[in-house]
Amino acid sequence: MRLVVGLGNPGKKFDNTYHNIGFMVLDKIADRLSLIAYRLENQFQAEVTQIGGIGENRVIFAKPQTFMNNSGDSVQKILSYYKIGTDDLLVISDDIDLELGTVRTRFSGSSGGHKGLESIIQKIGDNRFLRIRMGIGSNRNKGITAENYVLRKIGSRDVKALSKSIDKTADIVLNWVRSGEIKEETITI
Repeated sequence: MRLVVGLGNPGKKFDNTYHNIGFMVLDKIADRLSLIAYRLENQFQAEVTQIGGIGENRVIFAKPQTFMNNSGDSVQKILSYYKIGTDDLLVISDDIDLELGTVRTRFSGSSGGHKGLESIIQKIGDNRFLRIRMGIGSNRNKGITAENYVLRKIGSRDVKALSKSIDKTADIVLNWVRSGEIKEETITI
């Protein structure tokens, strides 16, 4: 059994913001696979859907509803309930330190200052899990705080690049779901 987590913030206020790119990838995957709609599972504090039956072929897709800074609460509950190990966990997040259109896959590491990843690392007590970080560009030299930068609506000039990186990330996730294979790499689209 595997768990794929897309990070974001719940609520209409945060729809179409850079910080919700993890949610957008999971929506793209759900569309491609014609999955049943995400449903709120209160015990996990997450919206979830899945493919496969019971057992090792099952893949749960989750969008934590705890707000970004507490994503670890939701992830820890799902991992514990289903007894999923960190080697079967994949987390998708935005990255303000990567250029727009860059997708980076890593098997472990620090949070890099990302509060959602930091929360997950703290709650599960391990930093050895697969993560895909999606570049959203930097706030440097733009006169805006990091928090305001990631929470702003996606600009019209960024839509095409983000759409391509969402598609590429969905491809990477689906390849991992189907084959269990993924390589550590940085791709610029």
